[in-house]
Amino acid sequence: MLSNQTAKTNRFVDAKNGVGREGTAATELAIMLPVLLTFLLGCVDYGRVTYWAISVSNANATGCFYGATHRLSSLNSDAWEEKIQLLIAEELSENHGFEPDNLSSEIETELDANEILLVTVRTSYAFRTIVNWPGLPHEVALSESVTFRQFR
Repeated sequence: MLSNQTAKTNRFVDAKNGVGREGTAATELAIMLPVLLTFLLGCVDYGRVTYWAISVSNANATGCFYGATHRLSSLNSDAWEEKIQLLIAEELSENHGFEPDNLSSEIETELDANEILLVTVRTSYAFRTIVNWPGLPHEVALSESVTFRQFR
């Protein structure tokens, strides 16, 4: 009767064979913690890449919208392109960790069939992940291209 009562009152002793299980939870945690942390860091990196991809897209659209709403002529073409690139860089500079050296923008113009100017802006940003994952690139090239018709 005494051994049965001891098995019921001691929660760390297995009732069938009386074997202690004190270290089971610590062992399971030690095995699963690296897996859980790797999964957590992977989720954070994926979220950061997605966030930056959206930011690059928005910045590119902002620059292209400026190009579509402001007239381009042979007199102001350099200032016009500089302003578009400045707007893109300003939009991205609001993000934490922005590195201007990783940003590049290309601006192209052409006339469509109705003799309306089409403004195309291509922006790319070299994004670096937190962790250098084996088998995956540490630097991800995020690029976006937008074309707007110039407003009359």
